[in-house]
Amino acid sequence: MGSPNEELGTVNPLGLSVLGWSTRRRAFRVVASVTAGLFFGLGLLASAPLPWASGPAWAAPGKVAQRAALFVVSKRNSVAGEAKVLQSLMRDELGKLAGIVAVGAYGDSATPIGQTVGPDVEAGFRALNERDGAAAEAAFRKAYDQLSAYRGPFDKRLMARTLKGLAVASVLTGRLPAAEQMVNAALNLWPDQQAAEYGWTLDARTAFRDVERKRIEQPLGSVELTSEPSGAEIRVGGDLKGFTPLTVQGLGPGAHWFEATLDGYARGGTFVDVMPGQGGIAHIDLDPLRDKGAIEAALRNVQRLIRSTKSAGPLANLQRLTAAHYVIVLQVDKRRGNYQFDGWVRSGSEAPERLNVTFAEDANLVTNLQGLLSTTLQAEVAPGDDVFVLDGPPQASVMDGDSLYIDPNDPIFKEDKRHGSDPITEQWWFWAIAGTAAAALVVGGVYLFSSDDEGSGPAGNVLINLNRLQ
Repeated sequence: MGSPNEELGTVNPLGLSVLGWSTRRRAFRVVASVTAGLFFGLGLLASAPLPWASGPAWAAPGKVAQRAALFVVSKRNSVAGEAKVLQSLMRDELGKLAGIVAVGAYGDSATPIGQTVGPDVEAGFRALNERDGAAAEAAFRKAYDQLSAYRGPFDKRLMARTLKGLAVASVLTGRLPAAEQMVNAALNLWPDQQAAEYGWTLDARTAFRDVERKRIEQPLGSVELTSEPSGAEIRVGGDLKGFTPLTVQGLGPGAHWFEATLDGYARGGTFVDVMPGQGGIAHIDLDPLRDKGAIEAALRNVQRLIRSTKSAGPLANLQRLTAAHYVIVLQVDKRRGNYQFDGWVRSGSEAPERLNVTFAEDANLVTNLQGLLSTTLQAEVAPGDDVFVLDGPPQASVMDGDSLYIDPNDPIFKEDKRHGSDPITEQWWFWAIAGTAAAALVVGGVYLFSSDDEGSGPAGNVLINLNRLQ
């Protein structure tokens, strides 16, 4: 049997393949102008001594991150919408803790993808440093084949590294249109890149500049999303955007990584190509996990015994079903503008510990939630990925026969081109969550992000079937 590209993909004129899940997943169908994308994937932190090749300081070799599953349930139906949003926000904060991998009930693989993909990504960058484009491209494509079979937490930085590596490799092999496509996708995922970071060759640096210039001139697009079942959490490039049905606006041209998650259903993700100034329609079908019923029963039992000391058994079941070292279940209620959390945390095989806190619904809520999780798991908040740049060329790089010495103090490294998404807690929806807005989250969805840049309306559609692991 061939690679996932061969088994599930269709070859486009650039020689790249439409993203398929894996040989274990059925193909999804792609219709009209918004298409499931064509990119590859993921790697381990680089080991070269340059600043851009340095991984996050907390990613110490040999230190295994612990999986933590968190669930927020509502005490009353009137706060069900808020419980859903608070669960998403708290999982975000959980994932920011050093040494912690935040998971839900998505059937995620328990093996970190970096352990298998890392060697191929490193081989790709070594080949780039040797200006061996064919070897680099082969290594990055192999990394994609492994990534396409993986269903686990999305790592923005690792994905961006691979897209960037493929872009430079495509330049070295003379495939400039493909290189520009990859640069676009890498910028959508990791906006704060500089031309000097593509300085393996003059052509690679020029390709980046060309894409950068076009992006300034091109209008933004949008994608309208629905799912079955509705209420799936949608992330674009790893950033929470809302729950289906919703329209994601303000998207730059090119491929964007869309991920859909819903407890009890298999996690799914794909690249969706956004046309400049246009809108697209995407529908996502999620398949239930085999353990969906058991997960729901365990969560109901924990909720039923939330005030009892007999919750250890259901907590252990939930811990086992999510393959997590830590499991946290909180029941939330809202009284007089305050959120009241009551629940349990279980670590490994230890006895559960009770959690009972009250936080005001104000601008400090997310900070307080992060502090609760940090204290509970005794883990510090790790520096954000945005403080690190992606891999760059070695200090001496040969361009067209001439030696180019890259000065890290070059002003080009200090260009301020931040285009990242605003934190979701700064959006209007967070402070309008009560009442009808909260109900809309569960029944009909809510647009969590808004933008003044409107697309031209739907101009095509995608039907994506996200199937469970076999």
